[in-house]
Amino acid sequence: MQVRDARRLEQLIVSPHTAIAPRLLEIMCETGTLLEGHFGLDARRHAPYFIRFSQIGWKPAKVDEVAACLLEVAPFASAPGTIVCAETSAIFLARALGRKTGNPVVVTAVDANRQPTATLRTGTLDPERPMLVVSDVITTGRSLLPLLSLKSSPKEILGIVSFAVLSASRFERFARAHRLQSGWLIGATWQIHSPSERECPGCAAGTPILPASEFS
Repeated sequence: MQVRDARRLEQLIVSPHTAIAPRLLEIMCETGTLLEGHFGLDARRHAPYFIRFSQIGWKPAKVDEVAACLLEVAPFASAPGTIVCAETSAIFLARALGRKTGNPVVVTAVDANRQPTATLRTGTLDPERPMLVVSDVITTGRSLLPLLSLKSSPKEILGIVSFAVLSASRFERFARAHRLQSGWLIGATWQIHSPSERECPGCAAGTPILPASEFS
């Protein structure tokens, strides 16, 4: 079910960027980006909500507006380089950033679980150009390791940017550990649970699990 109530969105979504936060919430409300249910993020994590960025991505004017906001809060993303993303909804944001900056976009394949791999699907990496890693929604950042492996040194990576981060503190620790700049627009207030009746309200209620990979 899509969450389109503005007051509920204000309770569920947070942003450190006070000037643009109201507009971001408006976009999410208008597009029905936030889904409510019982989502399996992977074998070890369940969540009561899921951010489906493709709801924004299919609307060019709105995804371009999101890209402009991201460039405002993460100026390093506008530097000359190559934009790299996985073959997920992140493509929408990566291409919008490419339109704004004139930088080329490279897309990598995903595996059977729709997790990023280091195999290039489209585009080529120029060894002389630094790389910007783009995602739509990040939990901890670990799934981006195959993309980061495309360059041999953090000095060859401009940073990581994303529309949303589900666990800001964990992602920021990940970025610092890899000596990378990072930028994101919104965060989440809900908890991510272990898949057990004791830990997960959805499991306790017997609610069917929706694989989040089917929505990315």
